[in-house]
Amino acid sequence: MNKSIDERISELRTSLRAIDNANDHFERTGDEAYLYDIAGRVRALVCTGGRTMSPLLIQLSKELGIELEICSLPPRKVSNEEINASEVIGKTWSTRPKRNFRKYSLEEWFDTPIYFLRKTQVFLTRNYVIREIAEKEGGAHFDKKLTPLILQLKGVCYEIGSSKKINGTQMILLDVAPAVFFLGQSLLLLNELKRTVDNIVFSEQGRRRRVIVLKREMRRLSNIFENLRPFGMYSFELEIPKS
Repeated sequence: MNKSIDERISELRTSLRAIDNANDHFERTGDEAYLYDIAGRVRALVCTGGRTMSPLLIQLSKELGIELEICSLPPRKVSNEEINASEVIGKTWSTRPKRNFRKYSLEEWFDTPIYFLRKTQVFLTRNYVIREIAEKEGGAHFDKKLTPLILQLKGVCYEIGSSKKINGTQMILLDVAPAVFFLGQSLLLLNELKRTVDNIVFSEQGRRRRVIVLKREMRRLSNIFENLRPFGMYSFELEIPKS
């Protein structure tokens, strides 16, 4: 028997809470074990390519008709040597448009090449890198051998502040996981909004979206809109339609 939409939304909500909790624990303790839980959950929510893979967040986005977008720098067109000098770029995304950033759908963003692998001289996508971390390091299952990608990721070190150091695997997960959390929360909140409003119109106004609702719905929607405000790209203004 197939799961209902509500059951799958509940699973999404639980997974997002787990990602948020694990990220918080890692930030406080530095215990890498929490990041492998993040890797497995991000893989299950958004990664594609395997014969039996069914990424929950992407599937719900399509079935509910809620487009998930994020702003990010496009792939860098520079020489291999320049990429090697900074192999992992932290915070490669934004909830709002920025200079030189462009909008990506969730699937496009994960299929964008971001990481240069020296051994093969190719650029790897977020989708590939996250799958490799989850499938080789214990997030989804364990592997007997270390791949060239995992060796390279573990061989680099980045300083965060004056006392904290993290490797390439940790850097990528700390960049990607908050983006997945943001997009997942956006889907949950926008779906709640769609189910609540009987007559709603979205219109783009620069960096904001105006939502036109009936006057009688204004009060009961106010809490939902307040919950949406922290999510940047999904900033809304209520407007009563002109008679």
